[in-house]
Amino acid sequence: MESNRRRLWAVARTYARGADAEDLYQEIALQLWRGYAGFKRECAESTWVYRVALNTAMSWQRKATTQRRKAHVEPIEGELAGGPAGGRDEIAILGEFLACLEETDRALLVLYLEDITYREIGEVMGMTESNVGVRITRLKSAFTERYVGG
Repeated sequence: MESNRRRLWAVARTYARGADAEDLYQEIALQLWRGYAGFKRECAESTWVYRVALNTAMSWQRKATTQRRKAHVEPIEGELAGGPAGGRDEIAILGEFLACLEETDRALLVLYLEDITYREIGEVMGMTESNVGVRITRLKSAFTERYVGG
């Protein structure tokens, strides 16, 4: 837990906000503790930790009610598609972008932002390294189109 703390918090804060992020972090810790006995060491421990964290976060989000999800996604006032970011807080912009992604792309982007290699992301997500590269490139293009204007 200690060696992955920062990354686990990043996952929790990506899928939840405020006190709910703390609850999600605790849920991730619980699932890691419960699952550790079954860890077969067929992959790196960090890969297993990410897999458990992301699966827990995605399941947690799916269970949330529509109203609860709306409370976590706070729209940002100002220019959106096709316009520049206009000096908005970069963290808020990234949060807005992450919130609009489907869960697989969100997980990919979170891992990418944590400087995980494409190979490791592929192991965590169950896809090829080249597939990870293609999806990350598409996510970068989508972000650029939406916030930089093409």
